[in-house]
Amino acid sequence: MLNLVKARIQPLFISVGTAVNVQNAIKQPINQRNCAYVVPVNERPAPSGRDASVGKPLQETIITFGVVIGIQSLNDNTGEKGLAALEQLRTSLRAELFGWSPSPEHEPVNLSNSDLVGFAANGMWWLDRFTTTTWYEGTAS
Repeated sequence: MLNLVKARIQPLFISVGTAVNVQNAIKQPINQRNCAYVVPVNERPAPSGRDASVGKPLQETIITFGVVIGIQSLNDNTGEKGLAALEQLRTSLRAELFGWSPSPEHEPVNLSNSDLVGFAANGMWWLDRFTTTTWYEGTAS
């Protein structure tokens, strides 16, 4: 699913990659005006939705993923220009992902928490989280 997200947001950023987690993403240099990394955040399964004695087990799972946005410093003392660039990218990102279904097996994407997650020598890192829901059906009956 992360590769589907990556492909969808590719036009919004100068470069887009994937990383195993937020920490690995923010260790990367910000070599361009902006960049993004799609990262897994967590999966939270709900209790099984079907008694195994009735049929194959069925379980809802909420998947949270994130997009870590890197913004290069824009040579202003207060960071006002960087914040403006970040807000523009975040608005475009939310417009691209909110309500989109990554596949027929996934519910439409919802917005989740967002945070400033770090500073680089030449910029800052921001994390926008998103959620989607899917169902897993077991093979045992």
